[in-house]
Amino acid sequence: MVEPRPGGDLRTVLGAVAADESGDHGAALAELAAWQPGTWSELLLRLPFDAPGFRAEYERGWQTVIGDLDRWCRAFPDRPAPFREQHERVSGYVGLLLVTLVCLHHSYVHRHPGQWAREGGPGTVVPTTHDCAALCAPLFERPAVRAALRELYDPHGPVPTGPAETGPDPLAREAAAEWAGIDFDTLRFHRHGTTSFILRGLPALAVQGRRRPLALKCVVHPYLRVPAIVRSTREYRRRYDVTGVEDITHLVRVWASAPAWILMDFVAGNTLADHLAARQATAPDRPAAAPGARRPPSRRGSPPTDVDLDQLGELGGQLFAALAELERAGLHHLDLSPSNVIVTRRDDRLSFVLVDLGANHLYTHAVTGLEGPDARYVAPEVRAGGDEPDRADLYSLGQLLLALAGPPPSPDGTVPDALYSDALMMARFIEDLTDASPANRLLLFPLDAGRPVYPQLRRYFDEELDALSAAREESDRSPAWLFGPRGMYTPLAGAPARQLRVWRIRRSQGVGRGPGRDMYARWLVIWSWIAAVAWVVGAATVIVWWSRDIGGVPWGPDPVAVIDFVTRSDTGRIPLLDDLRADDYPLTDALGNLPVRMVCLSFLMAGARLYQNIFAGITTRVTGLRQGRLTVLAALTELQLRLFALIPIVLVTPPTLVQREWWPVFTGIGVTAIFLCNLTCTAFVTTALGHARDRSLSTVPSGRVAGREEIRGWAATSAFYGVAVWTIASLLVTDRIHDQYVYAGSATAINLVIFYAVKCGGRDATDVRVALGRACLAAERLRHLPTAPPVSTAGDGRGRPDQAPSGVPSPMPGDAVPR
Repeated sequence: MVEPRPGGDLRTVLGAVAADESGDHGAALAELAAWQPGTWSELLLRLPFDAPGFRAEYERGWQTVIGDLDRWCRAFPDRPAPFREQHERVSGYVGLLLVTLVCLHHSYVHRHPGQWAREGGPGTVVPTTHDCAALCAPLFERPAVRAALRELYDPHGPVPTGPAETGPDPLAREAAAEWAGIDFDTLRFHRHGTTSFILRGLPALAVQGRRRPLALKCVVHPYLRVPAIVRSTREYRRRYDVTGVEDITHLVRVWASAPAWILMDFVAGNTLADHLAARQATAPDRPAAAPGARRPPSRRGSPPTDVDLDQLGELGGQLFAALAELERAGLHHLDLSPSNVIVTRRDDRLSFVLVDLGANHLYTHAVTGLEGPDARYVAPEVRAGGDEPDRADLYSLGQLLLALAGPPPSPDGTVPDALYSDALMMARFIEDLTDASPANRLLLFPLDAGRPVYPQLRRYFDEELDALSAAREESDRSPAWLFGPRGMYTPLAGAPARQLRVWRIRRSQGVGRGPGRDMYARWLVIWSWIAAVAWVVGAATVIVWWSRDIGGVPWGPDPVAVIDFVTRSDTGRIPLLDDLRADDYPLTDALGNLPVRMVCLSFLMAGARLYQNIFAGITTRVTGLRQGRLTVLAALTELQLRLFALIPIVLVTPPTLVQREWWPVFTGIGVTAIFLCNLTCTAFVTTALGHARDRSLSTVPSGRVAGREEIRGWAATSAFYGVAVWTIASLLVTDRIHDQYVYAGSATAINLVIFYAVKCGGRDATDVRVALGRACLAAERLRHLPTAPPVSTAGDGRGRPDQAPSGVPSPMPGDAVPR
């Protein structure tokens, strides 16, 4: 580190301020008035970075010192005019000292989230350190503070510049000229950075009759002791200049940079973090969607979802556009987070501007501290201080898309559960961007190495978003009562029409069409419609036979009479089907046939609900071949899932058409089928997730996976229920018990309440979809992993393959350097 020379001391300033407040006005500030800019600079440089070091050095905490200086600064404008004139210069330096301390406090909290201690005791989380509007902003409205800043940050001033340049440096001359061209009277406070504060203002001279707003990013003085910060700040203009790039709208033009500051275009607007927070705060009262939005605004009673397609489509497109421009400029960002994206309005549309290019000093270890709140957006290889920038922005892109989607983030950075439940196609796309290993990104969405990266990814993103929007279309057009609560009155859950729309969208898309790329949309739509037809036929059969039990239906024509009319007969029979009925199976015995009718209809409803609400949009065929035991389990699971499209009608047909006394036996067969399906799904999910963890796929959570325990619980519950059903069935068939109405009523209640409403329609169904979705995507990613043995990444702690798999893009253009 660059050590400052002995000079001014904070104790002297605090003593002078305290003495002045006690009434010793003349002598208290005399010593400070004699200090030169170099003395003030050395005082600022010597300040400790961290709270414990500050307390150990000065025997008081930041907040106490800040409070003392703030009180003196606030009182200064009300002092007598002669006093103000005599000590105006001192007040400016004290004000800049106060800003420096506030910035250090803010930086420490940012670098140690959750661990900052208030003066009253450790362990207290402080979400905000101060009110900038009441503290920082008024200080920079004072000419004396601006004058102090002008003296101390002057390129030729007392700031340490690090190793001397060899030969003339044109950028240094440019920096001096730009510094001289700032209208310091217009400078005002804008916001804090991790190791800096940012001011906004105007240049002294107008160009073509207009003064273009500027932003001045000043490194907080103590951090100028760090050579890496001084070097990266000085060279920022050289590394991130985009002057020669045409049509720049999403990047900031850098005017100049010096060891202690960067001068650039000022971008008006809020950060993406603030924009998302404001939007979330007003979400319940969000106005109607703009024309061209992908779906109408949510209505009361519509199916709840955590994924905001409107926001994802509108802002996601801007994100891809900004990254495409960054790529065109030959640059990488390396610190892409909501705090470094400015949301502006251009041509009445929201637009993104990327700021603060280069790896944050936290990740280059130029400053100490824990990872701040934006760390989850930064690629692991950047956080580890590595030098592999080529695919780092892909990771940040995926994490930002998750922020735009709306669900709360996962603690480990994996895709949140809500996307696997409601937006599996988008979860698949984002997973392919956010693997911790750079070599494991873009396994499923290959790119043409000869073409720009982000326009290709934008096309993939739009395809996934269109397919997801098609899947949502039915819920937006259907009446609200149909989905409250959660589509309770729709056994098919809208799945057949939804799968058909998705397949049509996939068929119309021009990139990567095929069964693997579209997650076998054609296969899924076929089986969803098979299950739907089976449900309609089965339910119609049970209802017709039930109507015959009670002598016809009061709300319409008798089905048998219609058949007699069509066949020109008066037999009162249904040809072929009535020939199957056993002789001791009377149709007119409404009470005697009640058990078989209740059980069969409720089983049909539960079976249709199970398939359409959980299985219809998932296939294990994505596992592919040559994965050993996992492939076998995937095949068995796929067989079980598709069998459930037909099992309900197969099991209710014999008791309904042939022999009503068979219902206990076929109920036992049905429960056994459910048990085998649950058991197979449990084995597949456990194996797929286990293999993914063994191969260091970071897209799989390291801890609990939602739904996995629920599937295991379903297997155990169905096994217990199966034993009970088979026991009762054996006793009923052998006439050892005769209370079939009680058992039939219990079976019906279990089918409708536990299976139909709770397990297949409530939170359990959502969790099971999440587990199956995660397992299928993990199996698909395992299929595309390279076969080379993994090696550890620098500082990452995770294994990654030696070679990039086929489909991974070649290194992106640009040479990013940490700032």
